[in-house]
Amino acid sequence: MHPPTVSVIIPVFNGAEFLQEAIESIRAQNYAPTEIVVVDDGSTDDTAEVVQALGADLLYAYQPNQGPAAARNFGLTLASGELIAFLDADDLWPTHKLHHQVSCLLTNAETQVVWGNTQVRPYHADEKLYPPVPPKWWPLLGSMVCRKEVFQAVGGFDPALHFGEDIDWLTRLNIHKIRIQRSPELALIYRVRPGSLTYDKPLKELGLFDNIRRSLKRHRDAGQRL
Repeated sequence: MHPPTVSVIIPVFNGAEFLQEAIESIRAQNYAPTEIVVVDDGSTDDTAEVVQALGADLLYAYQPNQGPAAARNFGLTLASGELIAFLDADDLWPTHKLHHQVSCLLTNAETQVVWGNTQVRPYHADEKLYPPVPPKWWPLLGSMVCRKEVFQAVGGFDPALHFGEDIDWLTRLNIHKIRIQRSPELALIYRVRPGSLTYDKPLKELGLFDNIRRSLKRHRDAGQRL
């Protein structure tokens, strides 16, 4: 078997300040991805210039601002890899993330999604001043690697949702009985910073309760017991 190809999709909106670090953490992986797809969701900062300066190996695509769900969906149409991973422009990966998770998929043929621990850190110019929060079982998209066919079964992200589109998508994995493997390995460094889409937003504004209602309705429509 040949090593499976991996496409990494980065949705970004006005993330020029953080994008280089995110891409460097991808390039530092000890399992190299096939491609890095950067979807610029209508940025008004220097995102396009930053991507251009970071090298011709990056696949850059622009769309008018439609939100992260639409940006990820656009990235999926461009991705050629057998496996899909996502990373937000202001987050990072530990160097072993892809190697470990691809290995999990290779050794477990029925597993379709692997996700691992997330370490939450405050974003700061000198993060060494801040002790990291202990890793958590927290299924964020950036902590996962998925087989591409999962999106054919489950569909993409709901573009009507500007917050919580990842939670909405994750609930559909359960309804479609997608085989998920949890790993104890650290898979994502999630950096909390003022100005991000979800920073300091109340649960109602983040759409958590709407997503719960949508999930319950899907379960009822699918005839599943909760």
